[in-house]
Amino acid sequence: MADKSEVWVNNLSVINYDKDEFNKKTRKVYLDGQAYFQITKNRRIPFIVQLDDFHIKVTGTAFDVKSYKGEDEVVVTLKSGKVELAGISAAHIELNMGEQFVFNRISKVGIIRNAEVSNFIAWRTGQLKYDHASLRSVANALERWFDVDIEIEDKSMNDFILTLNQKDNSLRDVLNAISYITGLNYRHRGRKIGFYKASDPNLENNK
Repeated sequence: MADKSEVWVNNLSVINYDKDEFNKKTRKVYLDGQAYFQITKNRRIPFIVQLDDFHIKVTGTAFDVKSYKGEDEVVVTLKSGKVELAGISAAHIELNMGEQFVFNRISKVGIIRNAEVSNFIAWRTGQLKYDHASLRSVANALERWFDVDIEIEDKSMNDFILTLNQKDNSLRDVLNAISYITGLNYRHRGRKIGFYKASDPNLENNK
């Protein structure tokens, strides 16, 4: 960018900003999706990431933001420095290095927790890395990563918690790993994938 900040943008994500005004009076960008920011320090002109639900203000730091339309959660993960979150409530929220803010769009409640940052920025290097994540959240990521539609037919399995670490693997490899972990079978036809509980334990996956 014009201020020498660097931004990595994930699949199906968009960043917009005014190129004529950027780095003059403002350093403001609008994000829909997921991006990793490595921001050049400038205390005179803070860097602002505007989301649908709130905005993030920094002077110089590195952090990841996941804010996809249609998903229930917005996640901000801080690798270094500090960030300030505003527009959520009357009080500003400050994150320190290694912390994560998770905002639920349905309940309008946000929590701060410690995070294994490497898990949340692994996508930059072609790695799918999830630690105690819900099956639905992993499926959402796979849909973007591989351009597919995934249905979990037994809705009670949406909240199944799993740990997954895959790097540069094919879609089939990832689906097989999830099938092994969850005990679910899957069918795969074109862009459509369905995970299901088989009545016959010997039923093979349709791949």
